[in-house]
Amino acid sequence: MKIFNELWNRVGLITKLTKELADTGTQLGKTAMMKYMYILQEVFDVPLGYRFSLYTYGPYCSDVLSDLDYTEVLGGVRICPVDAGMGGYSIRPTDGTDEYIKKSESFLSENEESINTVIKLFGGMTARELELRSTIIYLYKTYLQNDWKIGKDEIAENVQELKPYFSIGEIRKAYDELKKMRIFERIVQR
Repeated sequence: MKIFNELWNRVGLITKLTKELADTGTQLGKTAMMKYMYILQEVFDVPLGYRFSLYTYGPYCSDVLSDLDYTEVLGGVRICPVDAGMGGYSIRPTDGTDEYIKKSESFLSENEESINTVIKLFGGMTARELELRSTIIYLYKTYLQNDWKIGKDEIAENVQELKPYFSIGEIRKAYDELKKMRIFERIVQR
C-alpha cells in the first residue's frame, strides 16, 4: 500500500507542478521536471522515495520519467514534442489535471510550503539553468556527506569538469544565487 500511496503522491505533485508552472513563460519539459523533483526531495525534504544519481543533464532518476509517463496515461498531463528551438518536450495541464491534484490533496497540503517555495525560487528557470543548479546542489551534498572542503571554487571546478559547456563564471554566479536563496543552509540542516 505504501508504494501505491507514494506513486499517487508523485502523480499529484507532477500535476500540481505542471499546473503551477504553466504560466511561467518557460518550457516545462522532462529535464526540468526531473530537476524540480530532485530539488523538492533533496533540499526541501518532500518524501518522494526517488534515488537520484548524477547523469548527463545533472541528477537523474528513471522513476521520475516513469511516473511522468504514467501521469500522462492517466490523463493528468499532456507531453508534447517540441520541434522549434532546442526541441525536447513540453508538459502541459489537461482537463484531468485538477482531478489528480485533488486526489493527492493531503500530501500536497502537507508539502505546500516547500512546493510553493521551489516554484517561487526556481519557477522561471530554463532546463539548462535548472541543470546547472541541481548539479551544484548534488555536488555540494556529496562534498558534505564525505566531509570534503566545500567552497565555491572547488564546486565550480568540479562542475566544469563534468559540464564543460558551462563557464566558470556562470557556475560561480549560479552558486552565489543558490547561497543567496539559502539552499546550502537547508542542505546542511538536513
